[in-house]
Amino acid sequence: MNNNRKHLKDNQQINSESQSNLNNQIITNSPPEKDQEFESKRKNVSNKSQQKEKKQKKERKFDFGKFHKRHIAFKLAYLGWKYQGFALNGPEDETTVEAHLFKALKKTCLVDDIKNANYTRSGRTDKGVSAFGQVICLDVRSNLSDGIGILPVEENTTKIVRPKELEYIKMLNSVLPKDIKILSWSPVNIGYNARFNCKSRTYKYFFLKKNLDIELMNQSAQKFIGEHDFRNFCKIDPEKKHFNRRILECSIEKVFSQETNGINSSSFEMYVFNIKGWAFLWHQIRMMVAILFMIGNHQEKPEIIDYLFDVENVPLRPQYDMAPDNPLVLYDCEYDDLDFKSNTQETYRVFSSFNSIFEKLIFQSSMANSFSVFLNISEEEKALYSKERVHVPLKERKKCDPLKNSSFSLKTKSNQKTNF
Repeated sequence: MNNNRKHLKDNQQINSESQSNLNNQIITNSPPEKDQEFESKRKNVSNKSQQKEKKQKKERKFDFGKFHKRHIAFKLAYLGWKYQGFALNGPEDETTVEAHLFKALKKTCLVDDIKNANYTRSGRTDKGVSAFGQVICLDVRSNLSDGIGILPVEENTTKIVRPKELEYIKMLNSVLPKDIKILSWSPVNIGYNARFNCKSRTYKYFFLKKNLDIELMNQSAQKFIGEHDFRNFCKIDPEKKHFNRRILECSIEKVFSQETNGINSSSFEMYVFNIKGWAFLWHQIRMMVAILFMIGNHQEKPEIIDYLFDVENVPLRPQYDMAPDNPLVLYDCEYDDLDFKSNTQETYRVFSSFNSIFEKLIFQSSMANSFSVFLNISEEEKALYSKERVHVPLKERKKCDPLKNSSFSLKTKSNQKTNF
């Protein structure tokens, strides 16, 4: 009897454990598809929530209407060697200096739309040309409510006002490339135009002496001073009808001599052609330099300049190549009534940024010099084996067709007109 009870109790315990195990198995072994579906739904809800937050942040645009606007001028410097000129070439352009400049103005919330910013520039520089003193004017966001250049607002309009003006130089330089930097800024009267208010522009063209007759070139350069018709010293823009330009100053001076370890040192003497004028035509300076190089090489006489100025007898330019673009720099733009403000610390940062680029170039120049020493080629051997192009006198060359001379197309007309 006791054995039967014990046996019955054991059977009940076994049945109970079996049922418990079965329940656990049902719970543990629930369909994996449902677990995955639940986890997927949870992740989707989380992702949608995050996307919604990001979308709200993205749609939360900067409210320019809360701030005053101010018309100011910026002076900027850039190394144009890798850029396709200064002026923007279209809304999708990322290859010009202005493309990076406008991007920085927008990123710092200084300008909402450049088309509505009353933007003007002192002038254009072509592909490969640099500038140390380019000037632009435009309306930007301001912390102030009164002062020079502050744009008027409608009555009963509330704006955010702070005691100190925005740090324009620091803001822009923090987002601009290392070879494009703002140097200073100046408040200007409303409507001030960077192009038409500019009194003069100074360019510098750097070159190596090599075998050039510098004294003869300098004497010849004086012929450019004054007002002349420069149509034979430029690429023609069909929209231009007047080619007279006034040159105020013109000179050639030595910059420095590089140590050359026994190589003919005159070949490594650096000179600069300085020219100051009111305004310049398209490629005018590089054409003028090309003529001076011909004179310096004794391929043409100084009188060739007078010949090219005689547009009645020489209405079309003889065919000749202009000087390379990289050595040319817009050195300064002169204004009578601007008070440019700079920041010493920011100026040093600009110096450091540009200096790091220049140091690399010095290293490359020294390596080139060292390689010349390594090859040990004498001046006599250079003269013996070098093949110079046979020079055809300009007076004997074919004349340019006006349209071909312009290198002009409808696509680039608005972007490459002049080199002010």
